[in-house]
Amino acid sequence: MHLLPHLGQKDIADITREEVKQLVYGLLSHEKSRGTVKGILTPLSAMFNLAVEDQHVTANPVIRTLKRSRKEEGSKKRKRRS
Repeated sequence: MHLLPHLGQKDIADITREEVKQLVYGLLSHEKSRGTVKGILTPLSAMFNLAVEDQHVTANPVIRTLKRSRKEEGSKKRKRRS
């Protein structure tokens, strides 16, 4: 539902990390939660893991696209303490 409109019928080897990040940022900007975005990315990441194993691609561009920066983590912890 979310992947096809953004990535279309592209060959898996042609999908870049930048495109995955654009998908993530687009979903987050449309008020999707990080958990929802993670759920959307899970099957894509699994497909890339298989493609890496089968040597169709050299790396999984989905890995760590949702990782928070240290600055974000610190800000989140401070908000919880308040």
